Amino acid sequence: RFDGTRLAAGLGWLVLALAAGGFLYSQTRTLTVAYWALRWVVGAIAVYAVIETGYALAHVAYSGVGLEPPPLHVAPILSRSVQELWGQRWARPVSRWLGDFFFRPLARRRRPALGALLAFGGSAAFHAYGAWVGLGLVEGIPMAACVLAYFLVQAGVIAMERWLGVRKWEPWAGHAWTVGWMVVTAPLFVEPAAEVVLRGSG
Repeated sequence: RFDGTRLAAGLGWLVLALAAGGFLYSQTRTLTVAYWALRWVVGAIAVYAVIETGYALAHVAYSGVGLEPPPLHVAPILSRSVQELWGQRWARPVSRWLGDFFFRPLARRRRPALGALLAFGGSAAFHAYGAWVGLGLVEGIPMAACVLAYFLVQAGVIAMERWLGVRKWEPWAGHAWTVGWMVVTAPLFVEPAAEVVLRGSG
């Protein structure tokens, strides 16, 4: 079947991604806090829009041959812990695959922390490779290091959550905790993505 609604959504996300990328390209780099804050906010919008575009258009292709892919996200804004965000709400097909191959086999052996570290390490390596290829062998090294740091910090935060018992917190507190960590760590992921976009546009 032809999924016109999903196609329209994908094209809408594509327009937003192109607009955000064009905005980033049009800005003159300065050392002001306002510039970097705006760059990272718009960069985060661009990254999210690109992800949604790709999945929406892939959904249209799958529907065209009679397949129904699972939802990509499940209301990630409602997450009350970083573990819930990555394990249950964000990029469900990817997290399921990482869980099957990295996390659950080690969790069954009572080594969940190592399983989480390896799952995030695998995701980090994949994303860092994309930054490295997009920016070149030498200039891509610091950006790839930022991406690696982003995912490894997420694994560390999840370990901290278990120690602090974040799952038992009041919903508003867990939500604030999750949003706070996402905001604080976002530049480590968004900046390499912004550099890839700007390099490709230039």
